[in-house]
Amino acid sequence: MYKILTKERFKDLQELYQKVFGNYYTLEYIEKKYNPFSSNNMLFGHIAYFNNEPVAFQGAIPVKMKYINNIEIAAQYGDAMTLPNHTGKGLFTKLGELTDERLKNAEIKFVWGFPNQNSEYGYINKLNWKFKERII
Repeated sequence: MYKILTKERFKDLQELYQKVFGNYYTLEYIEKKYNPFSSNNMLFGHIAYFNNEPVAFQGAIPVKMKYINNIEIAAQYGDAMTLPNHTGKGLFTKLGELTDERLKNAEIKFVWGFPNQNSEYGYINKLNWKFKERII
């Protein structure tokens, strides 16, 4: 089952951070990161559940970008995570597709990300990202 990220589901994201990365983040930190505009309409991410337990997440963080005199809303992908016993089941791709669709429907002008060695293949080969260059 896939569910859109909402403020009520931040606790599930908090649980995934701890189980996947071993990091404990407060709910306030998660809200500040993923909901900088304090709006459920501007939350971009999806959580996969198995037996009502969160097992994977993929999300994007909305940001305001200014170019000349225009301010647009863009989004930075970040923190894709899947519990080890649920990898290889297509969750990364499905959650990415769902999040991409939500971003398009919200008329987000562009997205970007800095995939690590674990997610780069999926972003480029499954979600059709265009690789520009490596940063140092």
